[in-house]
Amino acid sequence: MENPAYKLHAILNDAYSRCSGVSGGNIKFKTTWSKVFEIDEQDTSALLNSINTLLNLVIKTKEFIQNNAILNDELNNKFIRNIEHSLSELNFEGNMISFKNYINSETLTALNYIAKHMDLIYKFENQNVNEEDVKNLIKEIDELIESITQSSLQEEVKLLLFKNLNTIRESLFTYNINGAEGIKTALEQTIGSLFINNKSIVQVSNDENVKGLFNIIDKLNSILSTGVAIKDLLGPVFSLLIK
Repeated sequence: MENPAYKLHAILNDAYSRCSGVSGGNIKFKTTWSKVFEIDEQDTSALLNSINTLLNLVIKTKEFIQNNAILNDELNNKFIRNIEHSLSELNFEGNMISFKNYINSETLTALNYIAKHMDLIYKFENQNVNEEDVKNLIKEIDELIESITQSSLQEEVKLLLFKNLNTIRESLFTYNINGAEGIKTALEQTIGSLFINNKSIVQVSNDENVKGLFNIIDKLNSILSTGVAIKDLLGPVFSLLIK
């Protein structure tokens, strides 16, 4: 598991930097966070999902602090409360006043030290993924989704492919929040889904779009460097679908 405090610090620091030198009343909430998460400002669903994941990072960080006697002191809890207050007002049509009232350089510095101490105590495994590989894979998924949409595959198969591709795509989009753990979870869910629906998939195993999904899974495995070849993991039936 990766250290949630480091992820939380990186995101809050980005938002803080975008608000620096400007009155919070003049900075739009939706515009700021869409830039931080690198998503379309009009994609409210994606923004909600990203903010929800951010709040989960706060919860996880707080839990790690409170579950350790060394970390669980009044000062650390004070800074965590500041972070909670800064994110308590989620007004998509509003501004960043609440955020600016509670997030400052002192709180961010404290969070960075908390993250370092958490690393020493809990021995997290911080796995870095090449961001350029992530962007390229998102682009490839978008192209494959378009190809599937225009294909003659049965609707049942199309929906299955869309479901799994969107699961992977979402994990890649939220990598800066969830880290590699989110990508691993998406990989596991996709493999499980394919096993459950293997009869439908095997029937169209020669379709280029189906092979495209398996190639993306293979690349995802390479990005994560899990040390377990997907071809071996999926077994002989599914390995036939990957060149």
